Amino acid sequence: MNNDKKRGSEGLHSRDGHYPESGRVAIDSLDVKDLRDLIDELHVHKIELEAARAKSENDRRLLLAVMEALPVGVAITDANGGSVLSNNAYEQIWAGPRPLPRSIDEYSSYKAWWPDSGATVAPEEWASAIAVRKGETTVGQLMRIQRFDGIQAFVINSASPVRDADGNIIGCAVAIQDITDLKMAEEALRENELKASALINAAGESIWMFGLDGKILAANAVAARRVGRVPEEIIGGYWMDLIPPELVEPRAQRVAEVVRTGEPVHFEDTRAGMFLDHSIYPVRDRAGNITSVALFSIDVTMHKMAEAELIQSREDLNRAQEVGSIGSWRLDVRGNVLVWSDENHRIFGIPKGAPLTYETFLACVHPDDREYVDTNWKAALNGKPYDIEHRLLVDGRCKWVREKAYLEIDDDGTLIGGFGITQDITKRKEAEEELQKAHNELEVRVRQRTEELATTVEALLGEIANREKAEKILIEETLERARAEEVLREKEQMLLMQNRHAAMGEMIGNIAHQWRQPLNTLGLITQRLGAFYGSPSFNKELLETSVSKSMEIINHMSRTIDDFRNFFSNEREKSEFRVNDALLKALSLVEANFKDSGIKIIHNEMDDISIYGFPNEYAQVLLNIFINAKDAINERKIESPCLTVSVSNENGRSVVTIADNAGGIPENIIEKIFDPYFTTKGPQQGTGVGLFMSKTIIEKNMGGRLLVRNSDTGAEFRIEV
Repeated sequence: MNNDKKRGSEGLHSRDGHYPESGRVAIDSLDVKDLRDLIDELHVHKIELEAARAKSENDRRLLLAVMEALPVGVAITDANGGSVLSNNAYEQIWAGPRPLPRSIDEYSSYKAWWPDSGATVAPEEWASAIAVRKGETTVGQLMRIQRFDGIQAFVINSASPVRDADGNIIGCAVAIQDITDLKMAEEALRENELKASALINAAGESIWMFGLDGKILAANAVAARRVGRVPEEIIGGYWMDLIPPELVEPRAQRVAEVVRTGEPVHFEDTRAGMFLDHSIYPVRDRAGNITSVALFSIDVTMHKMAEAELIQSREDLNRAQEVGSIGSWRLDVRGNVLVWSDENHRIFGIPKGAPLTYETFLACVHPDDREYVDTNWKAALNGKPYDIEHRLLVDGRCKWVREKAYLEIDDDGTLIGGFGITQDITKRKEAEEELQKAHNELEVRVRQRTEELATTVEALLGEIANREKAEKILIEETLERARAEEVLREKEQMLLMQNRHAAMGEMIGNIAHQWRQPLNTLGLITQRLGAFYGSPSFNKELLETSVSKSMEIINHMSRTIDDFRNFFSNEREKSEFRVNDALLKALSLVEANFKDSGIKIIHNEMDDISIYGFPNEYAQVLLNIFINAKDAINERKIESPCLTVSVSNENGRSVVTIADNAGGIPENIIEKIFDPYFTTKGPQQGTGVGLFMSKTIIEKNMGGRLLVRNSDTGAEFRIEV
């Protein structure tokens, strides 16, 4: 507007070329022609002025359109730095409404800081202030500002002075761009790079990065240490120079496969007695092209060794189950999934790999026993003991088995399922039937022979002449009876073996029970290694601690198998042994079972006594008495149950007393408990030969005495040898 006025006044002039001081022409001093010329000239200038105004308005609208089209904030100031125009992007950056400064001094209402120093940006330091005061163009001021909605942002601020035709500064143009997202991305990238570097260096295993030409781009300290170097020595070299020559070609083929397929490759190799687990991954650029590969190598030597020992332990357990005809099983009641050991598959005649459920098992049970088995299992799920004998039908053949189970409960008290054993007792049952049949036959034959003998004696009284014949018959009868007694002794020996097998079944259950916690612990250690792998917590110390704990558990389980094998080894000759050793051996086999039943064992080990005899049979006698005491305590649900074992020396003989607090043995049967086939447990739980064989071992085989009496609290067995 001021320029238009100036231009218009230029046209106002007199002939002598002077402008009137008032800006007006004295009409009374002009003639008509001059007045007409003046009017024409004024008209022309009016038209020019209107055209200039129209052009100025068009230019202003064009400027506004251009400013609005720009993706960055743009503003125009006057010569004092006051705000004149700004586009919408500029207003959005400052998140108005904002105060419109009229001068540079009023810039103090705009809060900004220099990112590097944190110092506040002074009014005179703004690019627009420098442009209007110094006439200098400032590009790329990086600032941290606080918008007028309270949110802070990062911006790049620039300004350039605007001059008139005479070169005078009449204002400036300001450009401001919000780079908050870019700045945050840069900081996140920098932080991620630092984290990645820290993770790589903190990893307990080897991490490499190779170029496609084999050049080593990066390696952590563990990787360098495994080749006897430090990272600075190997970065920039080639991986082919650091590994044995025979491994170069196979490794190169793996790398080529990753580059060709774009998929990771996993493999293992052995080097200097070390098992290494390798994974190679492709590394891509933004365009998706593979530019390098990353190699992760984990030392799994200890894991491999532990795995081999665990496999060996499982094989030993399977062999032990096969020898004892005792299988194991686990039923998950939540999913109705049944898992059998190899021996259990053999007993039931079902091949491995076949899907197993509770119904699969029940279908194998003899039809006459199914209801009995199902009722007992359902009762066991409600907390009652599950220790039964029943029949199976396997390929049309009837088998007898004994089953015993323990319930498995999770930490929340929820029932998971059951774990138990299956013992093939078919031979024992057949032996019992044969023994009973032999007894019956012997009774019949003895009765018959007795009648015949009576007849013969009667005939001898009447017929002296037939005496010689009668004596011969008597001799034959005597020999037959001796043979029958020999058969009876053989049957008794078979009973001894059956009793040992029954004890073996009990012990397999105890061992399985003792192994449950170690196996769970091994599972948790393995899961923890998988869960922690790749996290900052996965380090060498964690790995070594986990491996050490696993080996300790495995060794303990192996010792359990050795104890079991030694306990049931056959003894042909007597030997001298310590009573306390045999006692501790028997206690170790039942300790876990007693602990689960809440039975306290009090061991009064007083004298160190050695005796001469069969140590394993002696320990079996102790085991039979321990098991009978436990069964009595559990059956009668004794509060604060305990078993007291004492060792002493009386008159040169070893004396072991075993006393429980189960209330004692009824007086009407206490004299019968050592008789063969006498039991109070019922046909499904007891054979009645345990105490009979125990008395036979102590008194016949070792020349001692086995006695029992009732104390104030329960039964007390006394073994003298």
